[in-house]
Amino acid sequence: IFRIEDNNPLSLGRKNNNHIKLKDISVSRQHCIILKRDNNLLMKDLNSKFGTMKYIQNYISIFKHN
Repeated sequence: IFRIEDNNPLSLGRKNNNHIKLKDISVSRQHCIILKRDNNLLMKDLNSKFGTMKYIQNYISIFKHN
């Protein structure tokens, strides 16, 4: 469980300095970030080798709270 503060991104990847560390070799060292903004969770790929969502270049909404 992670607490996500507004405009304070969480990083995901294999490197130790990420907030969420993954061991899967298909995950890049710095794979993506998740950001909370205006009650929305947004995800952005950090030019990962295999892509988080291959054709998405900007933030994509992954959850919206009404």
